[in-house]
Amino acid sequence: MGLKMKNSLIILAFFAVGVALGISEKLPDLMMKTDFSMFALYGLMFLVGIGIGADRKSWLVMRKIKLKIFLVPLGVILGTLAGTAVISFLIPELIKKFLEKFCLKSRQKTFSFLLMWMFWGMEF
Repeated sequence: MGLKMKNSLIILAFFAVGVALGISEKLPDLMMKTDFSMFALYGLMFLVGIGIGADRKSWLVMRKIKLKIFLVPLGVILGTLAGTAVISFLIPELIKKFLEKFCLKSRQKTFSFLLMWMFWGMEF
């Protein structure tokens, strides 16, 4: 098994153990109520910044390419913002139409009714 595969399996194992511990609720209350994922993200971004800052080759590449290197992340950011802006107007109507078409015909008070109540305050 290659080193990359081994690292991927280790990451997957840590994820699976975390999910299992979260579901079992056997962790202390502090860990269950605090959003440690944001702190982990801050730490990871800090370490990535250190890694990029310490890598002299990446700085040489940035100097050669200059502003062109920032066009891809800028495009990703602008595309994400534009896409979420468009979708934010469409999703409530799409969910409502889906629930009306597929879930309300059976008139069962199931998860679909809960969703309707949560999103639109409808009463049944």
